[in-house]
Amino acid sequence: MPHPPGDELVARLRELVDWMRVDRSRSIDPVVAAAMAHYHFETLHPFNDGNGRIGRLLIVLQLYSAGVLSEPTLTVSPWFEARRRDYYDALLGVSTDSRWDDWVGFFATGIQASATSIRDQMLSLVEVQASLRERVRASRLRADSAHAAVDFAVGHPSFTVRGLQDALAILCVQNSDVDLEFSLTLSPRWCSLDFGPHLAPTLDA
Repeated sequence: MPHPPGDELVARLRELVDWMRVDRSRSIDPVVAAAMAHYHFETLHPFNDGNGRIGRLLIVLQLYSAGVLSEPTLTVSPWFEARRRDYYDALLGVSTDSRWDDWVGFFATGIQASATSIRDQMLSLVEVQASLRERVRASRLRADSAHAAVDFAVGHPSFTVRGLQDALAILCVQNSDVDLEFSLTLSPRWCSLDFGPHLAPTLDA
C-alpha cells in the first residue's frame, strides 16, 4: 500500500535516496542493493503517476553509480512490463511474507535478461554499421561525410533529415546525378531512414 502523502513521505524518500547514494558494494551486491531500493521506492509510491517508470530509471542510475554499468544504456522496462503480474506478486511477497529471496531472484533474473538483450542489440548495431560503411565505400559519396551520416544513423535510429542536416552540417539538395537509397531497419520498433531518389545529401566544402 502506498505511503500516505505528507512530511513523513518526503522524509522517507530522502532517506531512501541518501541510502542509494552510499557505496555498499563491499557488504551488499549492487544488484541486490538495487532490488532493495526498487522495492522501497515502489512501496513509498511517492508520485501520483509515473512511479513505475521512475523506479525503473532509478535501477539503471543506481547500477551506473555503483560501477556495474560503464554507460547507462540498460533498459529494464520491456522485461518487467512483459511479466507485470509476476513483478507485482514478487513485490507483494516481500510486503506480506518478507519473501526477499524470491523478489531479489526475480529482479536479478530481469537485470540479467535485460543486459543480454541490450548487448545483442548493440552487437547487431555494430554489424549494421559495418555493413552500411561498406556500402558507402562502394558508392560515389564522399567517404568522410557519408561515414559520419552512417554513425549518426546508428546512434539515432529515429530521426529526421533535418536532424541529420543540423548535426552534420549537411545541405540537402535535389540532384538527379547523385541518388541515394538508404534505409536502416533493425526491428519493427525502429524507424527507417529513407533518402528518396531526388534527395541526396551533399556536404559543404
